[in-house]
Amino acid sequence: MKIPEDLLYTESHEWVKVGGSTLREGGNQVTIGLTDYAQTQLKDIVYVDMPEVGSKFKKGDNIGVVESVKTVADIYSPVTGIVG
Repeated sequence: MKIPEDLLYTESHEWVKVGGSTLREGGNQVTIGLTDYAQTQLKDIVYVDMPEVGSKFKKGDNIGVVESVKTVADIYSPVTGIVG
């Protein structure tokens, strides 16, 4: 299992990579993903539902769903922001 040191992690197995600027008012851009552990537990992922561009959300909001052959898991936002 990989645990990159340049990422920030949540207890619910999401990660955040901070870096870059958006075109909107010079704000910070982040990338959000699922840890290797979460992906391993889900097994074969068959569908991912993510928010539309322009969607606003707060830290802790449910922002998507990952469906696997084994189960369905919610994705929670580790940050407040807008999908760009």
